[in-house]
Amino acid sequence: MHMLIAYSETVAAGDVDNDITAVSDPQLTQQNSHHLPNRDVLLLAAYGLGANMTTVRLETPKLREMLNPNIRPLDRAANPPDEPNVAFFLGYELTLRGGEEVVVKASNNLGAATEQATILLWIGDRPAPAGNAPVYTLRCTYSITGVANGWASGNLTFTQTLPSGMYDVVGMGVFGTNMVAGRLILPGYAHRPGVPGGANAGLNMRPNFRMGNFGLFGTFTNVALPQLEIFTSAAGASSGDCYLDLIYRGRT
Repeated sequence: MHMLIAYSETVAAGDVDNDITAVSDPQLTQQNSHHLPNRDVLLLAAYGLGANMTTVRLETPKLREMLNPNIRPLDRAANPPDEPNVAFFLGYELTLRGGEEVVVKASNNLGAATEQATILLWIGDRPAPAGNAPVYTLRCTYSITGVANGWASGNLTFTQTLPSGMYDVVGMGVFGTNMVAGRLILPGYAHRPGVPGGANAGLNMRPNFRMGNFGLFGTFTNVALPQLEIFTSAAGASSGDCYLDLIYRGRT
């Protein structure tokens, strides 16, 4: 299973290889403004977002044994557009060593003004197959007061009553005001899986995050529902939709 983590910082025009600050995250240790995995994990995917971003590079002592990889393609935008340019490493994963700081550096060589640079990383284990059972997509709604370029959490309102039992989450989409990304808080799980967001459900999300293509996000029961955590580009009320792809695993 995977976890979505974020880095975000304002970058001045002409800045090169700016060391981007890790976004505060209760599930990970931060050291020197960098995330610090508590065990060896794989880098599954990465996403760079910034209106005039030109390069993104990851640096760790482990990666430096060969070379520090650049991430591409990037999205030159303030918020994720249709079909966000997520770079996937599935089948070609890089290892991030536990106890080593993960440094993210970004450059803004095109713009004439300061802008926000946000980088999302998906870390964890290689996705396990979700299985061949039927997948049901369920719409939920949320209303959460977001913080600018940080995580904020709240409840999901399910638009249908679930039958008694256990459910695997095998896909997700999050849409709403100033939405950059969303992730789930699943009861009993330490990791927080997520996806890039979008302004509205009319946008296409990457099919990699749907219908089991990114493996199992996690499991919950109808009496212990997940919450939603959102990352927004501006502070204030954010409301919208969260779609969950679910496989029913039967009664507990």
